[in-house]
Amino acid sequence: MGQDSNRNNEYNDPFMYATILNAFMTDRNPMQVLAGDIGHMIKVVANLGKTRKMAQMKIEQLQQQMAKVEDNIASVNPSTVGNRLNKLR
Repeated sequence: MGQDSNRNNEYNDPFMYATILNAFMTDRNPMQVLAGDIGHMIKVVANLGKTRKMAQMKIEQLQQQMAKVEDNIASVNPSTVGNRLNKLR
């Protein structure tokens, strides 16, 4: 039982908590930190939407290029049963 009480005291150092609380209250205003975090989260979500739109546009562009390449291949080499592009689909 003596070891348990020592273990609890180890994590309940009032000086440590006082130092952390003092540093937090004097160095940063908690409301400013909270507002900054919320602003950052809004920016991240907005950027995710933009990134998704850009990725979708890139996918569509690549699909168009792929269709052009397939058309060019089909115009030069008539489609056969063993065509590699047909097997990939």
